[in-house]
This record gives sequence, structure tokens and C-alpha cells, in this order.
Amino acid sequence: MHQAKHPTVIVAAGYEDTRFMLKYWLEAQGYGVVEAENGREAFELTCVQCPDLILMSERMPVLDGIEAARRIREHGKECVFPIVAMSSYPTKEARAAAFAAGCDSFV
Repeated sequence: MHQAKHPTVIVAAGYEDTRFMLKYWLEAQGYGVVEAENGREAFELTCVQCPDLILMSERMPVLDGIEAARRIREHGKECVFPIVAMSSYPTKEARAAAFAAGCDSFV
């Protein structure tokens, strides 16, 4: 019997509780989840696998989500997937920076 591949989501967030909550909810919906603790890890993960979606926190240690999204878009042209920027400070400037970096949506 053929088993369908679950869509894969990279959850990139600096806070463990945020990653846990999103992973729990996404897995309950049938998604495979890979966690990244910072933007550098998210970028490195996209170099070795092509996710179906990235949920990227704007503020993270090591490399913030905006710069990580920019690097992913610059270096990952052979693999296209949406990046959703997440922020607890949803200012107009934060939204504009996310879209300028190549994010597809902002929450």
C-alpha cells in the first residue's frame, strides 16, 4: 500500500514553548514538523531539504527571521516554498521588512 507523504513544515522560533505549541498543533493536523531554534538553523535546514512551508519567528537568536528569510530566498532558488513571518510586534515596519526579505505572509 502506498503511504502519502505528509507535508513538512519548518517551525523556526527562539522560544521552546512556541515551537512546542506549533509542532503539537501542526502534527495533530497531519503535518511533519522540523524545528529550528534560530534563523541560522532554519537556513541550514532549507539547504538540505525542501519543506512545504516555513513558519519563521521575526525575533530569534544567532540570526533573526528576516535575515534568515532573505538568505533562504537568495540561496534557495531551486526549491520554492512559502515563508510566513511571525511576530508579536506587528508594526508596519516589521511587516514591510518581512515582505522585503521575501516572506509570503505575515502574522
